[in-house]
Amino acid sequence: MTEPLLTINNGNTNTSVGTYNQGLDKVVPLEDLAQDLKLKATHVLSANVGPDFEKWDGPKFISLCEIRNEDSLLAMPINYSNTIGEDRLAGAYWVYKNWIQTKKANRVMLIDAGTFTTLDLITNDGFEGGHIFPGTDTLLKSFSNGTKLPRLRIREMKEVSSLPKNTEEAIFGSVQLAERGLIEKWWDKFRPEIIILSGGLSFWYEKYLPREIIKEPNLVHLGLHQVFKDMTH
Repeated sequence: MTEPLLTINNGNTNTSVGTYNQGLDKVVPLEDLAQDLKLKATHVLSANVGPDFEKWDGPKFISLCEIRNEDSLLAMPINYSNTIGEDRLAGAYWVYKNWIQTKKANRVMLIDAGTFTTLDLITNDGFEGGHIFPGTDTLLKSFSNGTKLPRLRIREMKEVSSLPKNTEEAIFGSVQLAERGLIEKWWDKFRPEIIILSGGLSFWYEKYLPREIIKEPNLVHLGLHQVFKDMTH
């Protein structure tokens, strides 16, 4: 049976909506959401970091920032200021409920790879904090700013395992070296037990992460759904 809940991940680049039928059913761009699903929804829970999206009559719209307290989101402690993005908070909440509280792990590294890449640590003490880095395509774009270097795109990315011999390899190789290096350094410093990977560009990180990972491509929607369940039960 279709649940009367929609979740919206209103990101920097794209806005997607999740529908539910005894769990996450599908995720589609907001503009492609069927009208009957809009009308059936009683609640819309959103994580907002991008421009405002157009709302419609009927359901109750709730933003994640309306639910969190200064130092917690429901059962999860937050060791971070109110400046944290709602998408990071939603993903962290799902990890906390499904990995930390269930004793599957005590320390989890959460990577969300998109326009920007976040590396966050979730432990028994809740959301501990994390870093924000330029995403893979954002890094590639930076090479063409004010220089004669080409604008290369992530879909053109090739693995560069040896010393680069041309400009394309030099750019791709430097991005790969930088991303690998920061993840390795982060892992060594904060000592997580596992990596959970999400985000629109997770497919690229998945290629070269040296350790076993858990991939959850719709983590923000799963987190929002978890929040709603915990609010209403």
